[in-house]
Amino acid sequence: MTEATKLAEMTKDQLIKIVDQLQDEKKEQAKKDNASVYERLSKVDVSKFVDKKNGLNYLSWAKAWGLVKSIFPDASYKLREYPYYTQTADGNYQQIGTHDYLRTEYGVEVEASVTIKGETYSSKLYVMDFHNRALDPKKVTYFEINKTQMRALTKALAFAGLGLNIYAGEDLPSNEDETAKKSSKPVKKPRNRREELNQATQKIKDHATKTPINKWTKQQLENYQIRFRNGDLMTMKRLMNGISNEDPGIQAKAKEVSNSLTGESMDVFQALLKKQ
Repeated sequence: MTEATKLAEMTKDQLIKIVDQLQDEKKEQAKKDNASVYERLSKVDVSKFVDKKNGLNYLSWAKAWGLVKSIFPDASYKLREYPYYTQTADGNYQQIGTHDYLRTEYGVEVEASVTIKGETYSSKLYVMDFHNRALDPKKVTYFEINKTQMRALTKALAFAGLGLNIYAGEDLPSNEDETAKKSSKPVKKPRNRREELNQATQKIKDHATKTPINKWTKQQLENYQIRFRNGDLMTMKRLMNGISNEDPGIQAKAKEVSNSLTGESMDVFQALLKKQ
């Protein structure tokens, strides 16, 4: 009896059971493959490939990528493409292409991902200075962006297991060609503008549990952050500046945002209007 005949004589429940077994076997094999990636890379001794600079140990992205490709030739990496918009004559925004970086009011963001044996590991970083502070997005050059992209790649490789045991948690500033590794001295995690705004917003919300919104100060209302569905943030002060902007396009866009506010955001907006 051929395999085709056997399958034809099976009941629906028997066929479903076989399919489920095959899927379970596939998932189990995928787990083993992923485990083997981490096990292989985490056992690689990167100490002989590490360079020293300013008292810190660094593993260059080129050496890190070379090590991974020598073990997993099919490994590949990709830089995230962010949609790029321009404002049209009617005040709306239209996508005209993509960039491999994202300029925000807090800095310039990049993301790199590496795929090894079907599993993807990614890392997102901001372009930073020597003090690990996000650079002014208006002054960041593409040279600095490219350096940060390569650091993000090395960090993604660390998530896959390569050199993870010595990773310090903070990377080399954007004008260096390497990714920072653990030093003998503890590295203090820097604060960036986004974190400060998040903390300020949390304080405002904590204050709100005790004080009604109509009793907030103007500064508290202006510092309130509007959170959009895509995760972007905007302070209420920035929204008000957009509404009063002389540019009709910017003004129209800001009014569109204000009309979409609901709940607490709308209450804060209305309270701030009364204080203008």
